[in-house]
Amino acid sequence: MKKVAFPVGAKRRRKDYFVQGWKPRRIYADFIMADTNYKRSVFDLCSQHAKKTDWADFVPAMQGKVMRFEVVDEDEWEQRLNAMFA
Repeated sequence: MKKVAFPVGAKRRRKDYFVQGWKPRRIYADFIMADTNYKRSVFDLCSQHAKKTDWADFVPAMQGKVMRFEVVDEDEWEQRLNAMFA
């Protein structure tokens, strides 16, 4: 019988927040961008639906707030983050 070694933690499931699109793999908030066009289209759809939702129904502190989903390219993340907090 051949032994198969798995890296430590290989069987654990991620517990991070994720978005499930129409492809089988989940989209996690991370810095690894694979299939970016797919992620952009999923996040655009999520943003469209988020505009139609009154988030204060779920979280009172969200009264008057807008939620959006974006894919930020590696070369612009710092500039975009700084602009959000300016």
